[in-house]
Amino acid sequence: MSSPEDPLIEIALMELLGQIAEATGGVHAEIAPQNPEAVAPYLIFQRIITDRWKSLDGPSDMAQPTFQIDSYAPTKIGALRMKDAVRKLLDGYRGTVAGVRIGGISIQNELSTVDETAQPKLFRTMQEYLITHDEA
Repeated sequence: MSSPEDPLIEIALMELLGQIAEATGGVHAEIAPQNPEAVAPYLIFQRIITDRWKSLDGPSDMAQPTFQIDSYAPTKIGALRMKDAVRKLLDGYRGTVAGVRIGGISIQNELSTVDETAQPKLFRTMQEYLITHDEA
């Protein structure tokens, strides 16, 4: 069973996404940067849903959450380049990050859109990734 001290997949994902050179505005969990000086391009990620594997003996300590990762940039090309950098890094990834053993990451869906905020006008891509990992 996991405890509050156990490594979190969110910390591992933040560390992985921190490798994206195009995300000069940083990587943020769930909400856009609140700093008025923060500028795009940046990434925002959030957990959408989690499936936890069971065995005949009960919980298996294996989880399979789906995360949405949004790339924001002032230009369409910038958002697309950042999306591609995220895909190249994550799709097919296996390894251990921040103490979390990741069995595999696979892209499930992606789309492009425009952010609806008035200022600044940003282009946005959305991707969904299925991440299989240990929770123990």
